[in-house]
Amino acid sequence: MSEVEARDHGRSLQDVAFLLLLLQGGVAVLTAIGGILLQFFAPGFRGVLVSAGLEAATALFLIALASGILRSKHWAYVWTLRMEVMVLAGSSLTLVLQFGVSLTLGFAVAQVLLPLAIMIIVLSRRESFDQPHRDARVTATPEPG
Repeated sequence: MSEVEARDHGRSLQDVAFLLLLLQGGVAVLTAIGGILLQFFAPGFRGVLVSAGLEAATALFLIALASGILRSKHWAYVWTLRMEVMVLAGSSLTLVLQFGVSLTLGFAVAQVLLPLAIMIIVLSRRESFDQPHRDARVTATPEPG
């Protein structure tokens, strides 16, 4: 694979990671909206608003990460990996302790497969992170003098 093809492939992976993070943020927004609607229709549950607020904050954080990934920011790669590890740990804990959640297709996609796909893409993209800068420094010829 030539250098241009490798760069284009890395860019397409970056675009896919951006879209998957936006999708995950969209799921968080829908969860927050569901919590707010539940509060209006079943006002006895006060903890639902706290959960909806956390989901809304998570959605904003995921959108910020997606923006950082698209602009190749190092902090976005690091925090995306941290976030997805926390999501997978929480999902595993939820399934192991059986907090009223069964392994449905929606849970598997939103809480297991989507974070795994994002982690794999970010880890594969991170290997080539800053690669053009290093090559430019190595191949630069010194000034005669």
